[in-house]
Amino acid sequence: PNLIAPGDHIRIVPTDDDVIPPAPPAEVRSETETAGAVVEVLSPGQLTLIVGARDWSRAQYGIPPGGPFDGGAMAQANQAAGNPSSAATLECVLVGPRLRFTQSRAIGWCNGAGEVEHRRMEAGEEYDVGRIRGGLRGYLAIEGGFNDPRVRFAETPVRIRAGDGLRSAEEHLAAHAASAPITDSVGSRQDRLAIRIVPGPHDAPPLPNEWEVSAQMNRIGIRLTPLVRVLLTLPTDLPSCGMQFGTLQWHPDGSLMAMGPDHPVTGGYLQPATVLTEDLWKLGQLAPGDRVRLLTV
Repeated sequence: PNLIAPGDHIRIVPTDDDVIPPAPPAEVRSETETAGAVVEVLSPGQLTLIVGARDWSRAQYGIPPGGPFDGGAMAQANQAAGNPSSAATLECVLVGPRLRFTQSRAIGWCNGAGEVEHRRMEAGEEYDVGRIRGGLRGYLAIEGGFNDPRVRFAETPVRIRAGDGLRSAEEHLAAHAASAPITDSVGSRQDRLAIRIVPGPHDAPPLPNEWEVSAQMNRIGIRLTPLVRVLLTLPTDLPSCGMQFGTLQWHPDGSLMAMGPDHPVTGGYLQPATVLTEDLWKLGQLAPGDRVRLLTV
């Protein structure tokens, strides 16, 4: 998406001509073309996205790698459907979609508690995810995967809509199998509200242990508010520092921002700690009002 890169030589040419920048490429939504669709969307649910594996090559352009909020649940859903763990799935939030299958397919469903369902859907059958149990997010995989119609460097995943026809990605599954697999935790789902952290990258005072999840949350980040007043003067501006999924930013108002998979790649607030990779799935299952404990290891 960037026309210049570090090390390039450029020429600045003065001109009196009107310079009109080229329009960005239109988002491709091939899933709305029902011809050849495997699944028709009858109801999209609360917030249902087509989510594939994290793409680390995007970081060099200043774009986050994206990917699932709960990689373990996505991998389990794909395994149940017979796919590589990195095949694109539907990431469902709070209430999942209602779908009608136009072709016979195996499906795999994994909710926030790690409970997995496997079944075979025949052409004409409907599958209603409904209210998600055991956490905020669940993942639905179909045999052959979902085709992700995003343009190459789109900053957010595609959100499905009623009337969309979702296509299979069977022709791309070999590439999924050859790419780096999803290796997020697929083990125990105990202690969902106890999140382990490591100090840094900034030196900072110890974080309070107990926090409440606010309603200010999306795939960019989750704002946590302390249960006890923070009696510290935190810096209001620091030199920009790289961030990742799981970076914790401590803001001057005392709140904490836990970065999600669509996070900014840099930030200028204090970064006192980072969530362990094995516990990133817990961020994806947090809901407003949850009370979490941050455990330094």
